[in-house]
Amino acid sequence: MKFAMFYAAEFIHAFVICILTAVLFLGGWRGLGEPGYELFGFLMLMAKSVAVYALVMLIRNTLPRIRIDHMMAFNWKFLVPLSLVNLLVVMFLARPFVPDYAAAEALVAQGGLAGLLGAIFGAGFIAELPRAVVL
Repeated sequence: MKFAMFYAAEFIHAFVICILTAVLFLGGWRGLGEPGYELFGFLMLMAKSVAVYALVMLIRNTLPRIRIDHMMAFNWKFLVPLSLVNLLVVMFLARPFVPDYAAAEALVAQGGLAGLLGAIFGAGFIAELPRAVVL
């Protein structure tokens, strides 16, 4: 019985998140017709929530499980270097559009320093050291 309650709470949590998503991003109870029909608004909110719930369950049930160590390795090996490259690209592309050249030079210096520090400290996370086997 405890597992059933836990499992039901998991699905209710997902549906509440879908209701909040429908309210915040899809217009909530406002539908296609004339405002002022409260019952129609509730039905519209439930229809939007069920559509978001179906999408969430479709994504959740079709994607494989990702272990946390794989996710962290993907983060440190791909996403962090990608964000540093993105920082450098934006820094150099934004430079010609800044009218004050002193501010542009400071922007380039700060971005270069951030990229350099990220490369120095990030290299330790990217290089995997052999682990000792503990029996």
